[in-house]
Amino acid sequence: MKSTSTGRNCTALNRKGQPCQGHPIAGSTFCHFHEPSRAAQLAAQRKRGGMARHGRNVGTTGAPSDQPVVLRTLADLTAFCEKVAGDLYTLENSINRARALVSLGGLALELVKTTELETRLAALETRLAAGGL
Repeated sequence: MKSTSTGRNCTALNRKGQPCQGHPIAGSTFCHFHEPSRAAQLAAQRKRGGMARHGRNVGTTGAPSDQPVVLRTLADLTAFCEKVAGDLYTLENSINRARALVSLGGLALELVKTTELETRLAALETRLAAGGL
């Protein structure tokens, strides 16, 4: 609906109780946002806008929600980091996404170091048990 150019303002009050500064739509004393006949349509549009979340993929982890995340071993932690990193890459670029990726990168580095040390220690223990030291 088009606004009229009569110089009038909407007859509704805003949230602060002050007169709305919007221009009434044709055939009404209310602006686009205060027109009572449009209330249901505007509510549905607000709901769709909130659900859109700016193109973010919400709840796309692929894992059933009733399965707990198990983080007991280095392999579990590594798989978790890989999954979370993959999920983060599907999100829109943002400061929070960048922070999460940097934090995850630091955790992944520690996991690589720990895995390497664990592998080397296991090899030494095997050699020691075999009498090779």
